[in-house]
Amino acid sequence: MAKIIGFYNMSNFYKEHCMCCGKNTAKKRLLFDKADTFICENSCIFSIPKINTNKLYTPEYFKNYYEEFVDEQTEMHKKLISFLKKYLNAGSILDYGCGIGTFLLNLEKEGFENNVGIDVSEYSISIAESKTSMSNFHTNRDLLETKKFDCVSFIDSIAHIEDINDLLSKLIKDNLNENGVVLIRTPNINSLYVWYAKVIGYFLPKRFLSSLFFVPNRLFLFNKKSIKLFLQKHGLEIQEYFVEPEFHKISSNITGRNYIKSLFVDFFRITIPSILNKNNSITLISRFKK
Repeated sequence: MAKIIGFYNMSNFYKEHCMCCGKNTAKKRLLFDKADTFICENSCIFSIPKINTNKLYTPEYFKNYYEEFVDEQTEMHKKLISFLKKYLNAGSILDYGCGIGTFLLNLEKEGFENNVGIDVSEYSISIAESKTSMSNFHTNRDLLETKKFDCVSFIDSIAHIEDINDLLSKLIKDNLNENGVVLIRTPNINSLYVWYAKVIGYFLPKRFLSSLFFVPNRLFLFNKKSIKLFLQKHGLEIQEYFVEPEFHKISSNITGRNYIKSLFVDFFRITIPSILNKNNSITLISRFKK
């Protein structure tokens, strides 16, 4: 059984290429049961899973985090589309990690056509296909071949993709038009949040610390600095960004079985972090460097 190593034990620092910024930086490693998490000196945070993370995305996952929040997602998508239209009035969208297809459905209403959604879940794809016949959906990226799009989007999905470096390189090389844009919405983790996680790791069981780093669901936790470095590595430059709170909070999954324990967990895992890291979502537009 893997155990957490103390944060300040220098033997647990490693100097190698960072999976996020790509630089040869010192990284702090934390050992968890389902993943090893690294904190790079450039403020990158990434995890290397010890399990097949695709198996996490069951029908229940999509029911709990997508189907239950369609109205909230629609409002969030309206804001994203308005942001996108500052750079792209119309065109085709490749939505990677499309979930149940809500974003593409809302894009169609704004005149974006010939869209494609990709997701690992056959269940989510089946729901997406039932929503619209104007977009195509696949579980296999290879089916795209060299089809070009005006925008590649990752709406709350880029943090979940283990091979994101290889994937993004292929997408922008094979599937993004020369003047196309990349739209990303992903968690924004500030330094105060990381400091809190370090402190809490000394006093509470390791499952609390692993949950603060969203292990093993979210494999890349960006902030403004680290995502800029990540995109630069792929030849992309941020054009504009904004930060905001996520549209809903994830509550403890033990609520109902042990009310007092549930309140305790939510206070340290959700309430305090949401105060320290209020604007915990970042949305940006990037494109090829000129």
